Amino acid sequence: MSNPVVAFLAGTGVLFGYYLLMVGLVPVLLLSLTSIPRELARKLHHVFYGFSIFILLEGFGTWYLAVLAAGTLIVVAYPVLRVLERQPFFEGSFAHRKGDPGDFRRQMVHVQLTFALLLALTWGVLGPEFRYLAAAAVMAWTFGDAAAALFGKAFGKNRIEHQLVDEGKTHEGSASMTAFAFVAIFLTLWLYGGVPWWASGVAALVVAPLATGIEAISPAGTDTVTVPLVSAAALYPLLSLLEWFAGRA
Repeated sequence: MSNPVVAFLAGTGVLFGYYLLMVGLVPVLLLSLTSIPRELARKLHHVFYGFSIFILLEGFGTWYLAVLAAGTLIVVAYPVLRVLERQPFFEGSFAHRKGDPGDFRRQMVHVQLTFALLLALTWGVLGPEFRYLAAAAVMAWTFGDAAAALFGKAFGKNRIEHQLVDEGKTHEGSASMTAFAFVAIFLTLWLYGGVPWWASGVAALVVAPLATGIEAISPAGTDTVTVPLVSAAALYPLLSLLEWFAGRA
């Protein structure tokens, strides 16, 4: 049996290495060396954030060690980013919201806290057999939010006029989010969670537009928290109902 301390340190090392390379270095190099649009680089950050959920799910033997690793990342990265934000090169090299260097640091905290809560609720409360729900919920946000922003800015012409919806949201962006979130949820449930394809499809069909609606009414930046949590909360009872239905059929 492997030493749990060594296993934790190894998993945390992989997590830190992943963030340093994929969330830190790759987007910085793209911004510095290419003419990639800033928003695309920023959404690449989000996509790389999202895929780190699989490191937390597969790199640790228990949910609380995965949560501890996420917390360790916050403790180490937060002060480092505070220092970097004050450096002249930060504005042009890091894909944060323009004029808001603290955005990068806040997103990192929001992502890790959201992941930690999802792991505690799915893997911890429901049991390890349900930890795939955390992955599906995160993938809904990862690809749905990126699609909403990129397609909305590129093709959005019809703004959503509603007092609860953030200014700038478009029907085209929301439609893109629904489509990408559907595919992300379906594939994650089916291929990673082992959920039957038909149940994965039904669940994705219901939860994708729900995630889109939550994203539309979430104030700037908070969809990082709201979309995964609401998606996970909807997936569990829905899949349980579908399982009951299949058993009765």
